[in-house]
Amino acid sequence: MSTFVVVASGHSGTMFLASQLSKAPIWTVEHEPDFHMHPDWVNRRFRGRHRYGEVNSWILACADRVEVDRRAVLLRNPYEVACSIARCGYGRYTVPYVRECITVLDGLIQSGRYHVLRFREVTTSKRKLLDAAAVLGINTLTEDMVDLTPINHHEGLAEEVLSFSEVEKVEYDRFVKEYDL
Repeated sequence: MSTFVVVASGHSGTMFLASQLSKAPIWTVEHEPDFHMHPDWVNRRFRGRHRYGEVNSWILACADRVEVDRRAVLLRNPYEVACSIARCGYGRYTVPYVRECITVLDGLIQSGRYHVLRFREVTTSKRKLLDAAAVLGINTLTEDMVDLTPINHHEGLAEEVLSFSEVEKVEYDRFVKEYDL
């Protein structure tokens, strides 16, 4: 079996990454195929599959219980994530959600079971995107197959919508520095 899961916070580039990885011949790569977040439901999608992967922010909380061969997290600067969420009209939920995602992503990375993929790298370098694919077991993707054109590009950051307390600022800054975002 060759299966993988990439988890991230919402608004971290999961749709972009899945769209690029799904171009690989002989692979099925899906972006958030459904909203079942219970590990039993998620594992049913993977059972008996070969060359199947998901890039899925919905299963972040249960990622450690998903039965796959390879695992990765996709990290994006939390300020950019928060601004992207706020632009979509979810302003009051932004700070608690991003704070929770940072905590969960930290735990997954510290477990040593997850490769770290960086949004900035996989969206700006075809070589880094192909390296990320190889980490997940996809070796049939080539530079001429991938396209770095943004899928959901929004002009400017919605910083005026957000007000970060000193606690969030310190936590976000630590996360950005620790994971080189």
